[in-house]
This record gives sequence, C-alpha cells and structure tokens, in this order.
Amino acid sequence: MLGLKVNNVKICKDYVEDFYISFATTNLVQYLIVAINFILRLFIIKLIFFIGKDTESEQTKLITDGVFIVQFFNTALLLLLVNANLEE
Repeated sequence: MLGLKVNNVKICKDYVEDFYISFATTNLVQYLIVAINFILRLFIIKLIFFIGKDTESEQTKLITDGVFIVQFFNTALLLLLVNANLEE
C-alpha cells in the first residue's frame, strides 16, 4: 500500500508521517509526565524533611499526602494542556 504512487508521489506519505509524529509525541508526553512527577516527588520529600515533624508517622503522612496531591494535579494539568485545542 505504501508503494502506490500518483504523479510520482507516494499516496500514504502524509499518513505515515502524521502517524509517526503522533506516536512520538504521545510517548514523549508519557515519559515527560513520569520525569516531572519523579522530580516533584523528590522535591516534596526533601521539603517535608526540611520542615520536620515530631514523629515519623506525621512525617510519613505528610510525604504521602503531598506526593499524591502534587502528582495528581501535575498529571491532570499536563494531560489537559496536551489535549487542549490552543489554535482558537
């Protein structure tokens, strides 16, 4: 199918190019979300250790809650921005 030519131009060339660009951007966004979440998780953990709490349980609860909230909103915000139609 990729070998079909009309006026010496491959018919499916635009489709294949668009497919690979879409595939690359989708994978890029997935890895970008993972990388940003990893960096934010390290930042939250360091921040909680810097603030300090009286007990290990309080510190662990703060770290867990903080990491969950930051990663949840980061993932939601990035997916919203990626899928947004910004041309209008």
